[in-house]
Amino acid sequence: MTGYLDLKINIKEEPVQMDQRNDKSKVVEILESAIRSEIDGYNFYLWASLKTKDPKGKTVFRELAEEEIRHLRMLEDEYKRYGGVKSWREPEPKEVNKKKTFEINSRIKMKVSEGTSAEDAFKLALRIEEDAEEFYREIAEKTKGQAIHKTLLDLAEMEKKHHELIRCHYEQAASSGG
Repeated sequence: MTGYLDLKINIKEEPVQMDQRNDKSKVVEILESAIRSEIDGYNFYLWASLKTKDPKGKTVFRELAEEEIRHLRMLEDEYKRYGGVKSWREPEPKEVNKKKTFEINSRIKMKVSEGTSAEDAFKLALRIEEDAEEFYREIAEKTKGQAIHKTLLDLAEMEKKHHELIRCHYEQAASSGG
């Protein structure tokens, strides 16, 4: 395999704990973390779509970047409903194009280079989506009884579907030497 891929996972990070007196502020904190995660996912998928040489990989990563933006908008709407005041913007492609190192949700750290193969990028994307699904399920568990609970479970299911899609593309890339 060509390129450089360094993946470190620290799954021990605990999600924000909920308590009755601070539910609203804790939900805002949880949503801020989720929004940052979606922006990081967008950054990676956009970067991968710009850097991978595989045409199918470019398309898949571009579509996944667009999905991350849809998730971001869903989360921003919920964030505002809970009184959140920060605003986020997705980086410009030229900003992302320069990036070599990404940090996803403080749980996945990776270094990728322009020589990273589509197969390696798909392998990393599998870990990202697996982590995202687990992350949304964990925080959904902490928001039982809150209006945001169903949205978080829906996002977990979306991430699971992304994982399945990426797995198919990864297997194709692996079998073709991608």
